[in-house]
Amino acid sequence: MTEQTRGTATPGRRAPLRTILAQALCLSLALSPCLGAEPPARQAAERIAPLVVTEAAVHDTDDPAIWINPEDPAGSLITGTDKKRDGALMVYDLAGRIDHERTVPGLLRPSNVDDELG
Repeated sequence: MTEQTRGTATPGRRAPLRTILAQALCLSLALSPCLGAEPPARQAAERIAPLVVTEAAVHDTDDPAIWINPEDPAGSLITGTDKKRDGALMVYDLAGRIDHERTVPGLLRPSNVDDELG
C-alpha cells in the first residue's frame, strides 16, 4: 500500500486532497458541539478522524474547493487539481466518488481551483 492510498503524505509532500478534505470536515463536525467552548487540544485531536475518503486521483491532488448547491445541498461538489503534466481538474460528489462526467482530464499542471456563483 502506498502513501497515496493510505491517505498520508511522504516527507516533503503535501497530504492527498482526500485526507485534507476529510480532516477539515471532521474538525468542523468535532468542534460543532462545543459552540464556543474550546476543548483541550488533545481531546480535539483524539476525536478527529475521516468520515469520508475520496477516490484516489492518479497524481498529487491539491487545491480543494467545495461548491454548496443552494437548492440541493446533497448535490454539492468537491473540486481539486491533480498536479502533473497529464493532470486534471477533479470533481467529487460528497461521498468521495469521482464524478467522471464533470472531471476534466489531460490538463498541463493545473493549479488553483475557485468556485464562484454569480
